This record gives sequence, structure tokens and C-alpha cells, in this order.
Amino acid sequence: MNYQKELDYLSSIDQKRVLRTTETREGKHITINGKQLVDFSSNDYLGIAGISALRERFMSEVDIARYPFSSSASRLMSGNNIVVEELENLLATMYKGSKEALVFGGGFQANVGVIPALIDKNSVIFADKQVHASIIDGILLSGAKFYRYKHNDMDSLRELLEKHRAGYKDAWLITESIFSMDGDTADLVTIMEYKDKYNLSVFVDEAHAFGVKGENGGGVCVELGIDDKVDVIIGTFGKALASVGAFVACDKVIKEYLINKCRSFIFSTALPPINVLWTKWLLQSSKDILLEKRAKLQKLSCLFRERIAEFGLNVLGNSHIVPMVIGDNIKALELSRNLEEKGYLVFAVRPPTVPKGSARLRFSINAAIEEEDIIRIVDILSGERIEA
Repeated sequence: MNYQKELDYLSSIDQKRVLRTTETREGKHITINGKQLVDFSSNDYLGIAGISALRERFMSEVDIARYPFSSSASRLMSGNNIVVEELENLLATMYKGSKEALVFGGGFQANVGVIPALIDKNSVIFADKQVHASIIDGILLSGAKFYRYKHNDMDSLRELLEKHRAGYKDAWLITESIFSMDGDTADLVTIMEYKDKYNLSVFVDEAHAFGVKGENGGGVCVELGIDDKVDVIIGTFGKALASVGAFVACDKVIKEYLINKCRSFIFSTALPPINVLWTKWLLQSSKDILLEKRAKLQKLSCLFRERIAEFGLNVLGNSHIVPMVIGDNIKALELSRNLEEKGYLVFAVRPPTVPKGSARLRFSINAAIEEEDIIRIVDILSGERIEA
């Protein structure tokens, strides 16, 4: 393959990506390439990553010298530090029923390992069209026959189930709870009805909901009271919890099976104990702060959507992720640059991350920003010529 030719082609269609250096993060501000900007782009939904006082409190309350900066091995070798098991026990208490938890190095690692471990070529998978790339890769690795229903379209899902479910002994339904690029929430109530009607196992990726939705931040499944009925729940620590890693919530048999069969778990060095300790400390010792941040995030997200609607601007979804579809790559990039010049970081998301012709600005609301930031950025947007 001619790699340079492919890079030149990506440049010609405004889809070439480059890395930008993040230098500091404090409060609502992020400094990139020497410029301080208000962060409307990261997944730090609760604004935890920018609270230096919280990090200082963590280090003062915990004997961090006891916890290494590396696990030095996979969890099945010598990397299963006791703090990981303590975190798993804590996570398990967030869910009803007999759920247990298994910690992974990250969300991508979890999806790309868990799906092919649990699902084989003799099974069938029904997945939402907009599920994350890690889910798609996991599905492909499984070798299972799969069908993708129209995004959040339960009629489309039902039609596929009626047509294809009966031919397989084992069938799985895979979806995200909050979709990362559309900002909307899966119709999990209907999905659970289909679970019973069509004898499905259900896999829900809560990456963008864990820490944000439900009691104690357990996610949308907890918020809806269906967490005990969902077979596999994926949660991540690198977004709302400003940490690193992920976990699977499932029953005891599935957990034991994954420990024995999931390649991305078996053959990966475990998370550094110091990072696991930070995650555990946040969930255990900072409940009041997390609750306060969740409430503020909800308020800011509603305000942003209300202000956008007042100016007749169209956005997708119903969550703290607010995508504004522009359509054209160049126009999306130009609008992103204009906002940056005025002090706001909002990245343009282009294909193949989103479907062709649907380039967008992805406004990621977080609890570190203030109402005046919401008001000002919407005022700026109202003065731009935005045509989808």
C-alpha cells in the first residue's frame, strides 16, 4: 500500500487527522498548543480531571506509597493487586441481582475481547447501526452472523428479529446506552421487551453514561431499573471518572468464563494499582462531590439545549453530548476554528467516525463550565451561518 498516497487522499477530502498537544487542564480550561480554551470537547463529563484540589485530597488521604505505578504482569500472572478486587467488589454493589464485576485496561479492550469470548460463529448478533468501533471490531472477531438495525429504530430491529432470529440457538442484542456521536439514548425499555419475546441476551455499553446517569452513577440501566435483567454491562473510568480502565458487570459464571477465555483480559498487563486506587477512592470517598457534579451537568445540558432551540439551531440527542450536524467537512472545520479563535474548544467530527455527509460539531457538556459559557457560546453560534 502507498501510505503517503492514502494520506494525501485523506487531506484532499478534509479527513486527515493530526494530534494536538494538550499542555494543562485546570477547572474548565484546557491549554492546547499554548492557547487556553474553555473545554467543550473532552469526555470529562463531571469536570473531575480539572480539579487539582481533589487530586491533592486523594494523595493526602491515601498512603499512595503502598501502590505501584505498574502491575508488571497480567492479572492471571502476578498483576492481580488486591485493590483491583476491592474495586470490583465495590462496582458489583452498584447493580441489582447477582452481578459481579471484572476490571479491564480500557473500554476498547473490553469490547474487543468480551464479545468474541462470549459469542461464536454459531450465534447471531443484532446491533445498532451507530455502535462504537470497538463493538464492531469485537463482532467481526466473533465470527458470528450479524445484522445492524437502523439507529434507535425499534421497528427496524423487530423486522430483523422476525426474519432472522429463529435460525439460531443463541442470539445477542448489542447497543450503547448513550451514543457517543449522536448524544441520544437507546430505547432500552423496548429492547428488554424484545429480550423476553425473542429470547435474546443483551449487551449494553454504558461508556458515556457510567458516572453520569442513575443512582451513584451506575448508568442508564440502573436509572431504568433494568440492570439486573441486562446480561452484560460495560462501564468505563476514563470519561466521567477522570481515570483509566473499564469493567464488565455480569453474573458469576460469565465472569469466570471471561477470566478463562477473554484474550484481551488474559494477555494484557493489568492496570497500575495507583490508578485503580484513584477510581476506587472517587467512587467510595467522593460520593457527595459526584452527586453534585451530576446535578450540575444535567442543569447545564438542559440550558444548552434550551438556548440552542431558542435560536432555531438544530442538534441531535437528549443527553450531555450535543451534536450539531453541519454536513460538509470543510464547513465543520471552519466553524470549529472560529469557535477556537473566540476561546472555545469544540472539535469537528468527520467521517469515518460519523456517516459520510454528516460532519458535525460535538459539544460535550461538562460540569466544570459555567452558565455564562453556555450563553456566550450559543450567542456565537447564533451569529454564524450554519447550514446542514
